[in-house]
Amino acid sequence: MKPMPIDKMHQHHPEFTHSSFNRLRSLEDAFLMSNYLNPKDKSLDNSSDKEKADKEKQSLSQRIQNQFYKKNPLNEQITAYDRSYGIQKIFDLHQKKEYKPETLFIAAGILDRYINMVGVTNFPKSQMVSLATICVLMSAKLEQPISPSFTRMINLLTDEEKKYVSKQSLIDLEAQILIKLGFDFNFPGPI
Repeated sequence: MKPMPIDKMHQHHPEFTHSSFNRLRSLEDAFLMSNYLNPKDKSLDNSSDKEKADKEKQSLSQRIQNQFYKKNPLNEQITAYDRSYGIQKIFDLHQKKEYKPETLFIAAGILDRYINMVGVTNFPKSQMVSLATICVLMSAKLEQPISPSFTRMINLLTDEEKKYVSKQSLIDLEAQILIKLGFDFNFPGPI
């Protein structure tokens, strides 16, 4: 069979280039995310000047004790370390399953979009492993030719992580993500 000449292929018509670019640009604008780890407003810091001065007078051990034993909204919110842990877990699961690169980027995009929409103070740190795992499962459902298994994915976690993840918790979190993102996974990514 003789190959089709380039000028006959519909992808190579220049009149579609501009409209394709405009469509992708509008998608980028629609899914624009702010830096959710560094909010501009300092509304989370509710401590008064007197409390700040008291903190400065405390010894190092007292400050560490207060940090770990006191319920403080700043300690409960997701930090850059927590996000990097989630992304690293996505990368580890992706590598163990030998998925396509697109699956990795979609999983990271789902994680970031979900945390951005829910808010760093509204998502428990203890569920970061579950979130990373379900993001990989959801992206694999979109990109991989074979549907992923919840049980096999859980078995790839460490023994310590398995304590925090169950099949039902993953299913529940998947439903929350789907509803929060509005079942829309056609967002522009790096690939």
